[in-house]
Amino acid sequence: MAATERRVFERDGYLVVRGVLDADEVEGYAAAIDDLYERRRRAGQLGPGGALHELSAVYACPALAPLVDHASIVGRVCASGWSARTS
Repeated sequence: MAATERRVFERDGYLVVRGVLDADEVEGYAAAIDDLYERRRRAGQLGPGGALHELSAVYACPALAPLVDHASIVGRVCASGWSARTS
């Protein structure tokens, strides 16, 4: 992770990295999220304006689990020296 990316991540709490997933992966994960959204909509569990807020996304949508340790993502995080532990 470049220093500028690290600053953005520390400021925003997330980092957008383009090109990590191929088109088929994007399509598959988007379909899984669309399905989750539809299930929550039918159950009346969306937020104001139809917003989906899912704190346990992998639990609610197991199809997202491969993102947790996707080689392109984990490699980037590990190479940055990032650690979940803070002082």
